Amino acid sequence: MKNKIDKLELENIFVTNYGRDIPKRDIISQLNNTVKSVGNLIIEYTFTKPLEKFQSKLFNAIKETHSRLIFKIRPAEVTSSLELTGTNEAGFTLSIKSHDETDSVKYSSSINSMFDELKISTLHLHNAILSKSLWNTIRQLIVDSQNLKEMIMDCPSTLNETHEWLFSLCKNESLKILHIMNGPKQANVCIEIFQMLKEKNTLEKFSLTSSTYRLQLDFISASSQNRYSTLTGSAKWCTNNNSDVLIIKKFLQIIPVHHLSLDLTNINCETSLTQLAETINQLPLLKILELRNLKDPVNDEFWSHVFNLQKLRILTFYADKQYDHPENELQLLLNRMPNLHTLELCLDEDEIEYKLFSNLKHDSIRCLDFAHYTFNREECEILIHIQLGQKCGVLMLSIKHLDDILQLINQLRNLRSLKIRLLQDKDSLLISSENELNDWLTLHLPSICDFRIYHDSMDIFSRYHFFYVWIR
Repeated sequence: MKNKIDKLELENIFVTNYGRDIPKRDIISQLNNTVKSVGNLIIEYTFTKPLEKFQSKLFNAIKETHSRLIFKIRPAEVTSSLELTGTNEAGFTLSIKSHDETDSVKYSSSINSMFDELKISTLHLHNAILSKSLWNTIRQLIVDSQNLKEMIMDCPSTLNETHEWLFSLCKNESLKILHIMNGPKQANVCIEIFQMLKEKNTLEKFSLTSSTYRLQLDFISASSQNRYSTLTGSAKWCTNNNSDVLIIKKFLQIIPVHHLSLDLTNINCETSLTQLAETINQLPLLKILELRNLKDPVNDEFWSHVFNLQKLRILTFYADKQYDHPENELQLLLNRMPNLHTLELCLDEDEIEYKLFSNLKHDSIRCLDFAHYTFNREECEILIHIQLGQKCGVLMLSIKHLDDILQLINQLRNLRSLKIRLLQDKDSLLISSENELNDWLTLHLPSICDFRIYHDSMDIFSRYHFFYVWIR
């Protein structure tokens, strides 16, 4: 519809560019039917009067509107110190961005009313300089709120304030997602945060970020039947500072993890890496390990006591130009993981062909994920003749030439399933449509094979075709 309204701006109680005064309550009420036909309608309300003078009428009007009507409410300031965005259905995000205590005090009453009257599901404290009384008010609101699902803390706080925040957050069972920006540099403060995570077993996602490190943590309940069961985490650590390795070590000693990803850019202190590796070796639940940007150690002796992981089932290894002999480091790692089932190898497409996998050996690996790097015909031939290929039952691969899969199916005797990403370029057999791919697979695959073509949402430029093959 050419003249469809998708955004309405309100200033105080008048409609922008409208010829006569209409009470905002009537305007909002009349939009209930409109939103049903236009989908998500945004009402942007900018106020200049003190919010506490009309907040009751405004909040009541919001509550009476259609649940999908989107509101964006903020003061008419160059830098808004308070902003409320969201819907009755999904909940509202309250952002507090005050830059001085006076600025935030004037909204203290309104913040209380928002938590009382509306469904505040996300609270974002962004560089907020808050008075002691407002800190206490917000902390109590967090403790009492049954709707708060997500909190983003991006503001300076003293050590005592950090203690108080952690205590309050532990009491809120509805909170599922917590992001702490400007994370502490002191290991002892980080330890208290990790202890809070261990105690707060209703949390689902957590992140902690500083100028030198970043932690992303997803929690998975060990028992879906028990709401308060032990949680195990999927953790991604990234740091470029040797001193942060101690923080990672303390984290791993407190939080049980089954999936660990390490991106240790510029970490070259052997003592730090050795201590970290010894901690990882003792993790009882670890099943998946991703290694990225590990500096090449000065000698193989270092690797002899690093990453001796008997229970590890999945290894993701990132190899790039910083490695002189990545195949040596990888083989040494594999030797210390006797029960490994899956090897995911991530190679740099911009580098010269690695053939990193050509001499690798392992007795228990049955699943190979090489989909991050596009294999040419020669590399497919190498894969067919090496031990890893001959033992492989599940193979995920990116290829340039469609007919290479016929060689893989015919010569890899243990192969039971393939997940293929087919690159479309000028050097490959051009498949212009799914129908053409379907016809080719139907015509050329052996009768013992079934297949299914699928779409990958990450392939926004449609450079690839994706399909599965199962071998009976």
